[in-house]
Amino acid sequence: MATTDRLPAAISSSRSPRWMKKKIDRGIAPPTFAVDETSLDEVKVKIKVGPLSSLQERVYRFQKIFGSSSRLVVITLPKPLGIVFVESPLVDAYGKNRVMVGELVVGGNADRASRVAQLFDGRKNVASNTPILNGGVMPGDILRATTTVGVTVDFFGIRRPQRVMDLFVADGRPWHLITRALNASFVADGELTLVLERRNAYF
Repeated sequence: MATTDRLPAAISSSRSPRWMKKKIDRGIAPPTFAVDETSLDEVKVKIKVGPLSSLQERVYRFQKIFGSSSRLVVITLPKPLGIVFVESPLVDAYGKNRVMVGELVVGGNADRASRVAQLFDGRKNVASNTPILNGGVMPGDILRATTTVGVTVDFFGIRRPQRVMDLFVADGRPWHLITRALNASFVADGELTLVLERRNAYF
């Protein structure tokens, strides 16, 4: 079975829209239930996906891999992200090394966003199943998912191909597919949303 076929079936909180059904599979995942059997802590995250001309917010559920002490961080950034991703020694439930933030490029988009977040965010005493929105990126953060852009084609040739924003879940994916997803979009496609997991519950 191909690597791209090993993820769980595509599941989200609502029915998949029609534009997903005829999408060419280039290793880019449709909205997916992000699963890891090491934790039962579930976090709901809202992310905009769909045709670039009409993005719609959808709800995704993630099970945390570090238990109640960790937090999910959701941040939306323009490209280039200014993040150096590396393989971590942590192996996921599918036997793949998880990808984490190695460092931030000084003066890059992620670095600037993190500096702003540190000015406005202090210690947070909130439920661990509530995601931190635009809380900045930190070295050591585990990449759980990223939005990415693919192309849908009408097999009958009636409609023009269109660029579509999807959520790519990193769980169980090899390094080359994750980097492909991160690099699939252009600056003109708009911002990317990253879902990260942070061991420390606080900044």
